[in-house]
Amino acid sequence: MKPDINWIAASIFYLLFIAGLVIFVISPAVEKHSWIHALLFGALFGFITYATYDLTNLATLKDWPLLVTAIHLIRENATMHPM
Repeated sequence: MKPDINWIAASIFYLLFIAGLVIFVISPAVEKHSWIHALLFGALFGFITYATYDLTNLATLKDWPLLVTAIHLIRENATMHPM
């Protein structure tokens, strides 16, 4: 890990992540008056964001094992929450 944190990059990520939750999960669920919609689309949004991390690692990091990606994605899908 880096010895220092890039706070600008971290802040941008969290702002984008919150915006994604609001746009793709919270707002549609409120419009539909459905907590089930929020639950299902929240789980899907979580799975997609976790897959982004794992598949990016698989694509860009030397010696990143396919097995790790597969286990992470299967576990995320089975438990509906990130590790």
